[in-house]
Amino acid sequence: MHDLSCRSLVELVSYHFDIDVDRLRPDTTFEELEMDSLALMELVVVIESETGIRIPDDLAEIGPDATISEIADAVKRIGEGAVPPDGRVLREDRAVPRADATIQLGGARVE
Repeated sequence: MHDLSCRSLVELVSYHFDIDVDRLRPDTTFEELEMDSLALMELVVVIESETGIRIPDDLAEIGPDATISEIADAVKRIGEGAVPPDGRVLREDRAVPRADATIQLGGARVE
């Protein structure tokens, strides 16, 4: 898995935190799930492990008041290179690839 859909995040949260999937909707906040900052840090590690995407330590979207869909969207933007590893958010027209991204140059893959 190299990106994270809302459904995939629901499955990860349900499995890794033993939360009934019926409690998890796109608009569910992590505060509603009673997930503290330590649990959110664990969630970041799980997301990184499952997707291979490095999540910046200070990504504003990951907090107790974030919804499942907001975090899934943030991870997708990071995976697409719209947020570089240092966490700076770039405009979509100025997105840059992550340092470890595969880039296609004139028919040759560069990794």
